[in-house]
Amino acid sequence: MLHLELLHHFTIDTYVPEMGQELFHSTELVIRTGFHAPYLMVQALALSARRLSTSCHSMKQTYLDHAMKLQTHAVSLFNADKSELDETSSVAKLLFSSILGRHLLSDALAVREPDLIPFLDNYVRYARLHRSIKALAGYAWPFLLHSVLKDAVMWGTEIIRVQPNGHECDLVIELLESSALDNDSRQACRKAIHFLQIGFDEAQCGQVQGRTMQILLWWCILVPEQFIDMLAYRQPEAIAVLGYYAALLKYGKGVWLIGNAGSYLLEEITCYLGVDWADWLVGAEAV
Repeated sequence: MLHLELLHHFTIDTYVPEMGQELFHSTELVIRTGFHAPYLMVQALALSARRLSTSCHSMKQTYLDHAMKLQTHAVSLFNADKSELDETSSVAKLLFSSILGRHLLSDALAVREPDLIPFLDNYVRYARLHRSIKALAGYAWPFLLHSVLKDAVMWGTEIIRVQPNGHECDLVIELLESSALDNDSRQACRKAIHFLQIGFDEAQCGQVQGRTMQILLWWCILVPEQFIDMLAYRQPEAIAVLGYYAALLKYGKGVWLIGNAGSYLLEEITCYLGVDWADWLVGAEAV
């Protein structure tokens, strides 16, 4: 009965905004595709349980436990899947990557400790797992270009060509250029900031549920691998850039998986870096 409850809840309350709402009138595509890809169906149930854990406080731990078990099972099924790549299986892989990523991000953003380190550890773990799943799904690219998800797929190529024009990140870019970082590390931070500024630009235009939400949910994939490594090594320049991600998260506070994570994270980053790095966070604090 629990799985029926989770499926019902998924169809009426849990959707995948980064893919575009026009494709998800009651998440029909996810459910229909999930019948041919058990890993997708199980992950949909896992996300539903994770969502319920935030709204049904009396059963929070029960739903969290089920969400974790279902997520683990879904990843195991995905890794064991040997089905031949075609349009249907390719759509399933991209949907799985998206829904799993949303679930993993909700877990990472839910960390509330009086210290930044546990959050960083969880965020890096989330980023690396999401990137690995997305890489596996990447083999489906040729089929996706001709699938029902072609518009969502094209977003990934279009976002690379978008040029930011806002100024929220100007000061941190200036400080980055005069930092002691090596060229590769500096370029990794530049790229991470580039996509954040695009998110700020879209938010200022009232497009929070569009490209801004997509960047919030896919930023860890858009940034270079080296930037994730810099976070893992606690490099302060990368942590300062993460502060701007925290500021952007504030625009998504109405989404259940984000909530007040932006304010919490920015405060923890400010405390962790201390007064010596205050100038790096001026733009983020002003958002």
